[in-house]
Amino acid sequence: MQENNHALTSITFSENGRERRIDIQHVIWAFEWEGALYLVDKNKKVYTFELESKDPELVFEALKQANPAIIFGAFEGSRIGFESLDNTRDLGGIQTMDGRFILPHKLLRSGSLHKISKADRHRLEQEFDVRLVMDLRTEVERLSAPDPIMLQAENVHVSPRKASSLDLLAKDTHAQNMLDLIRHAKKTMRCMYEELVVSEQGLKAYRRFFEHLLASEKGSVLWHCTQGKDRTGVGTMLLLSALGVSKERIYQDYLQTNVYLKGEKDALAVRLRAHPDLVGHLDDLYDAKKEYLDLAYQSIEQNFGTMENYLIEGLGLEKADIARLREKFLV
Repeated sequence: MQENNHALTSITFSENGRERRIDIQHVIWAFEWEGALYLVDKNKKVYTFELESKDPELVFEALKQANPAIIFGAFEGSRIGFESLDNTRDLGGIQTMDGRFILPHKLLRSGSLHKISKADRHRLEQEFDVRLVMDLRTEVERLSAPDPIMLQAENVHVSPRKASSLDLLAKDTHAQNMLDLIRHAKKTMRCMYEELVVSEQGLKAYRRFFEHLLASEKGSVLWHCTQGKDRTGVGTMLLLSALGVSKERIYQDYLQTNVYLKGEKDALAVRLRAHPDLVGHLDDLYDAKKEYLDLAYQSIEQNFGTMENYLIEGLGLEKADIARLREKFLV
């Protein structure tokens, strides 16, 4: 790779003996991956360059000066640095099994949005251009903590489970019902994961989830439940599967939630000091556990055989729909 002298406006390189040029104004995404620099242009063409001994930060700085609109870095499902949203993440940069990458600022998973700060809402509106918010919560949860109104964003309700005692998580309460929920959390969570993917309501909701993803045309899509762990985690698992992400990587994304919800769980543990026998059950309620996602996979396999059969027979997707999802969100 050779950079033009003075202000960086383009990058010239040799390809098959011919000189080629990339206009920096056409670059939409730049990131480092396994010692190489990846540039993606507005036509979703990917260019790869060896970084050699150059500090990628210096290269990124030069690109940023030339085109401030470029998105930098592979988020890989890591938490976005919001001040009020602990479990809101960008799936951009997660790699599929065929070597492609999810585009950044397109697919966002989150917990509840009702406590969002003005600054974070502005970032979602402007920086991430959120155009569709899919609320996976029940009506009880939505009424208890309504989503904020965001500029240009359509809000749709797509609930994969019926109202239950779990809706207490949306409320700040010391009620006996909450204590009972914590005490029996493991059984409740196991049943929920088994049912989310195969119940009539779950199938209908996740079918609509994909319909909205396919229909989205501009900006990014954000989906969320109360904590951004279970219903959001299962929806993300299904989407990543459709995009061709490995099962190992899907589990990694799912379990990452535990890092971001630890503060919330620790705060509840403090409030439960009068009930020390219940503190140990908080892990069952608040943790994203491998055994829970195992149950969702097992339900799919027992009822549909394979994930592909589930997506096609259970959710009504066609192979062309899956190909369109990949064309839309991958490079």
